[in-house]
Amino acid sequence: MSAKISIIIPVYNDELFLEQTINSCVSQTLRDIEIILIDDGSTDGSAAILDAWKQKDERISVYSLADNAGPWDARNLGVEHSTGEYIMFCDSDDELSLDACEILYAEMKKKPADILHFNTEIVNCNNTPEEKIEALRKYVRPRKGTIKGKDIILACFRDGTYRWNLCNKLFHAELCRKVLTGQPKMRLTFAEDALAYFLIAFHADSYHGYDSRELYRYHYGRGGSGQTTMSAMQFAEVCDSALIAKRMRACLEEAGADAELYEAVRKFETIHLNICVNDYQTQVDEADKTECFDILLDAWPVADVATKLASSKRTDAYRLAKQIRFSKHMQVTRKPVKTIGTYYFSVANGGTERVMSRLCYLWREMGYEVVLITEDLGQKDEYDFPEGIRRVYLPDRKKSEGAEYRERGEILERSIRENGIDVVVYHAWTSPLAFWDEMVIKSCGAAFVFHCHNIFTMSLLFARFDLKELATAPALADAVITLSEVDKTFWQNFNNNVFQVNNPFTGNFDDWSTSDCSGHDILWLARIAPEKRPYDALGILQGVLRTVPDAKLHIVGAGWDKNFDKQFRKTIKEKNLTDNVVMYGYQSNVMPFYQKASVFLMTSEFEGYPMTLQESMAAGLPIVMYDLPHLTVTKNNPGMIIVEQQNINGAARAIAELLSDDDRRKAMGKESRRYIDGLMKYDYVGTWTGIINSLGEEHQPVVPEAERRMMETLICHHHDGVAKRFGAIRYAERKTVRRAVNLVRTKDLIHERGLKYTLKKAKNKLFD
Repeated sequence: MSAKISIIIPVYNDELFLEQTINSCVSQTLRDIEIILIDDGSTDGSAAILDAWKQKDERISVYSLADNAGPWDARNLGVEHSTGEYIMFCDSDDELSLDACEILYAEMKKKPADILHFNTEIVNCNNTPEEKIEALRKYVRPRKGTIKGKDIILACFRDGTYRWNLCNKLFHAELCRKVLTGQPKMRLTFAEDALAYFLIAFHADSYHGYDSRELYRYHYGRGGSGQTTMSAMQFAEVCDSALIAKRMRACLEEAGADAELYEAVRKFETIHLNICVNDYQTQVDEADKTECFDILLDAWPVADVATKLASSKRTDAYRLAKQIRFSKHMQVTRKPVKTIGTYYFSVANGGTERVMSRLCYLWREMGYEVVLITEDLGQKDEYDFPEGIRRVYLPDRKKSEGAEYRERGEILERSIRENGIDVVVYHAWTSPLAFWDEMVIKSCGAAFVFHCHNIFTMSLLFARFDLKELATAPALADAVITLSEVDKTFWQNFNNNVFQVNNPFTGNFDDWSTSDCSGHDILWLARIAPEKRPYDALGILQGVLRTVPDAKLHIVGAGWDKNFDKQFRKTIKEKNLTDNVVMYGYQSNVMPFYQKASVFLMTSEFEGYPMTLQESMAAGLPIVMYDLPHLTVTKNNPGMIIVEQQNINGAARAIAELLSDDDRRKAMGKESRRYIDGLMKYDYVGTWTGIINSLGEEHQPVVPEAERRMMETLICHHHDGVAKRFGAIRYAERKTVRRAVNLVRTKDLIHERGLKYTLKKAKNKLFD
């Protein structure tokens, strides 16, 4: 004859508490019960205790597993051998109230349900703060009343109105045996009861929340609960929740379930991914971080992990990069490269965009397939690229930060795999998403090449973020590309495989005929933006006009933004320069402007490798420019006159002298052309072949360890000092600081008093 209730207790190495637990079961006031004890491969004295109790009470059955299989297999074995009308579960370090079975059986008969949920007593065994204990009491409390059908799942897993713990519920035994008997064997030790409850609830018709007194005594702090550190093996058990979620999804797929139930599983996934990432950040020992990161990515989709890490306030990306540097998911093996992916925000209107366009042609000529990855869905002013090239579009970076990153990460991962991309050349070197994109790209087995397009201090000049943030992605990159020896020297502190390259020339060099340098035409070609200092060009023109009254300044380039462009045009009128300044806006074919010019003027605050210098030299123009000492193209160049930054009078004087001396102007133009002829001997194919061949190889440090530590200490202390001085600045607040810096540049007020005044106003707005 079957018992009224079967109590199933999985046991693994719980000899200290086992007597107390079993005694609470055999002492139940309802005598018509059976107690099924499963020895889950215990190695302590638990087995002897179980055998002793079996001899004492005929209601006790003991089953043994040869090896520790985890509570999932142990409980299911107990269900298989159960004979009771109802089933309840108890952990081997907890207790039942002595009249629990009697009360619950009576309630079940009074209000029949497939699932009866009752109250739990939380016993604080580890001096846990009372706030946490109270939160746990609320967590295990039943949802009062009755729920039917799929709402049983939705209320628990989607809405969170009650929880899925097994030990505070009484189940209809036939339902449990139908669902859990014969389930695939899996070693699950964390949240395994969530899977069991999901499967039971999915097939259940009714749930009843019983506002009883506390009938189950949960000892918080015994066993694994309440611990503050975990080993790699324990972390892997926590990450098994991802496997549980997959099994839940499989259940829904087999049954053809509707979207609401999938939403419930997604909620479970989100909660448990959060738990896994939080445990990785707070409970995993530093020495195990690398191994546990691999465990994390083995369990969860990389886009989900990256999203959670990117949105966590605990995440220090620079530190994380060091922790995962030798993770197997961040390593790439040496393999033949067939397909190159190349990414930037767009392929229109800009120097980096033009370089990416030219590189697409170069790589095609070298025999590689190329996939162009951008965010814009195509613009009218895009640079040309090879016909038939495959394209991928990512969600806008500005809408993909932090918790919003997931969609971008998923599309990026899918694109890498579906297009068979072997390496991604990543041009958005200042993007706050670079590190997270890199994590996704490398986890797909593709190499990551970090292409820097400007001087490494650019982010500091723009108050965008500090060097610590900027150095995060290069630390994991398989290669770093720079445009000058100065930048190469800096990045070698963070990466052992750094190259200094020349940007490919725009178009076909042989098509560029030289200007005759006649006339008094000054060409300024750049994006009209603060760092290009277009207002300085107007001041220089004013100085030139005092000597050469018919001089004209030809400005080719689009505005940085509408307001900046509008203000700039207004200034031209205010300075009475309308007759001497011609603005052309963005132009895809710039060659005619060079060939009609007499002198090229560059007023940039900083540059990486300006294509305009190459082009002006190809056109045989003399060049007057602000000093950019890190540029290799300016070294020993007789076709250039270099003046100090913002030396407006010096630049005006140099241009006036050139425009007044035809012979000197033309002679310098010839020197420019001669210099570029030498640059054109640069072996672009050989350089990129070397870069691609270096991927997947181990590279020894170039910079001595002491220098590396010095640089790391410098940027980390700078970061910490800024954080202490101003507090943590959120991204949205940083934009206000950047606007203040750009406002100073826009108004041509880069002097100490103006800068301090403007930044003081921004600081007061943010932090007071």
